[in-house]
Amino acid sequence: MNCKKRIIALFAFSVFALGLPVAAKQPGGSQAAKMTKAEKAAAKAEAKLKEQKRKAIALRYPYDQEKYKKAVLSGDYKTARFMLEGLASLDYAQLIDLGMLQYYAGDFSDAAVSLEAATNAIGEDFVKRLKQDGSKKVSFGAEFVNDNYTAYHGSIYEFLLVDAFNALNFYREAFKKSFQYSDDEDDLLERAYNHIVRVYERRNQYGQMFDFLLSEGQDNGKNGSGFLNKVGVYGSVLGAAGYSYYSNVDSIDSTLRDAGLTARNLRHIMPAEAKKEDIYRASALADWLQIVLARQYNATMDDDHEPIIAELKTLAPQVNMDFYNLYNSSKGRIEVLALVGLIAQKAEHFEVIPTNITIGGETVPAKFSWPEYREEFANIRVPPSVRIVLNNGMSKEAVLLEDFDLAVKSDIALNARKDAARHIIRAGQSLNSARSADVRNQKAMKEGKGKLVTVDSIYEGVFLKQKSDLRQAIALPSKAYCAGFDVEPGTYSVTIDYGNGTGETIENIVVTNGRPTLVESICN
Repeated sequence: MNCKKRIIALFAFSVFALGLPVAAKQPGGSQAAKMTKAEKAAAKAEAKLKEQKRKAIALRYPYDQEKYKKAVLSGDYKTARFMLEGLASLDYAQLIDLGMLQYYAGDFSDAAVSLEAATNAIGEDFVKRLKQDGSKKVSFGAEFVNDNYTAYHGSIYEFLLVDAFNALNFYREAFKKSFQYSDDEDDLLERAYNHIVRVYERRNQYGQMFDFLLSEGQDNGKNGSGFLNKVGVYGSVLGAAGYSYYSNVDSIDSTLRDAGLTARNLRHIMPAEAKKEDIYRASALADWLQIVLARQYNATMDDDHEPIIAELKTLAPQVNMDFYNLYNSSKGRIEVLALVGLIAQKAEHFEVIPTNITIGGETVPAKFSWPEYREEFANIRVPPSVRIVLNNGMSKEAVLLEDFDLAVKSDIALNARKDAARHIIRAGQSLNSARSADVRNQKAMKEGKGKLVTVDSIYEGVFLKQKSDLRQAIALPSKAYCAGFDVEPGTYSVTIDYGNGTGETIENIVVTNGRPTLVESICN
């Protein structure tokens, strides 16, 4: 499919398949812009019924963050899905989770709508973030505004993976009943292909964002230099990360110094600076899907896929792509994709260091935290092995195509130092605020105007607000495995053995000349 056709198909797909609004303005008197009274009444009744259904779900499955997370991690996807479906509005992570939970349940059409909503929301926020020029900074007086109370902006790996999994939604919908080709299947397959192509196109758009995220807060100009000069000895601790978030730089140095947070102590516990390799720039799954779906949709692969094949060889050299390097009309291929486990969870790194702050006659330490990656929070319910067996006797161990846990690790590495710098600044202000509250409290006691408040209530009250931001989509898979078989055209069955007593057999897989047939399985 040439570029022009692809763009037209993608636009049509977005508007008609997903019911997205068209930006074009209709003439005021146009019949197309008007609805009859009957149509308005029907639309109103449908919206009312939909809202009643949502409220009924919310009543039976009230959303609770901890209970929701427990349901997902324990595999109770039905409860988790209903909790999300009962919400009046969802953030990025929840939209992604809802789409994946619907996908796991086989509700591919609903899943496509949810993931497309996540894509649109991410895209809107992406533009806003990219337009940041350093002029809009957080006031230093807003130190108690915890990250968890702000809008969730999503992560680069989530941006790229949403479209990849949505391509699978349309593929699965196309072959929901069988692997036979028809006009309907071709239409949905085209949508799947267009969606996976969008991953590559969107990634090029996000290319600006990659460098923006890495350079955000780094000293690359006059303003950054001025910030580092004003924070003095704390420059080596904060870098210019603090400059990215706070405008009143003069108060940062004095606040940290007054709080007894010495640069030497802070420097010892700071996470490493982000490097270029910490940025998640490409998805092996997305590249692999684009190549497979391109050949399945268009056997001759008239588009140039050599750059994508070359990139995949770099990302996942263990994956054999020989079938796609040269068009062969005599053979067919079965490609098996196995999605397993749940993606790694962010953990909270907690630090306590001594200070010279005295509250109620007791010297108290500083407390702050930031997200970190822990192995025990990764590889959730990943089976010991993935073996693929065809009914013609061929079999092989599937190879790892992509480890999504590493995407979380990359995201944490990219943001850890910036988060730590932000929390350290807040910790200093929190200590000083607690000390001031204690002084007022002691004075009120002496004057008989008040009741003594315990040290803990003053001290813990300010630090309880400094929780790490651990938000992320938690219903994405942990790993993607794949295996390919060059076979004669015909009808096959495939068994996926997960090595833990579970497996799946998929029947009636039709393979045609020169094309692969994608078979997908889930174990999580």
